[in-house]
Amino acid sequence: MKMYGYYTIDLKTREYIDINPSIVILCSTFILQEHIIEIIIPIVIQLVIILSRIVCMNI
Repeated sequence: MKMYGYYTIDLKTREYIDINPSIVILCSTFILQEHIIEIIIPIVIQLVIILSRIVCMNI
């Protein structure tokens, strides 16, 4: 399923399915949140590693 504005296209049948715009917005923000989580977790891990190294150097 790919989102194009207020329509989704079922890639198998290539039919346009008209759906509620709020559902589309909900789905797209949910998908965005998943990607943000995938991006943030490695950054947080990196920061924790860097901070722990700094703390270890100071001791």
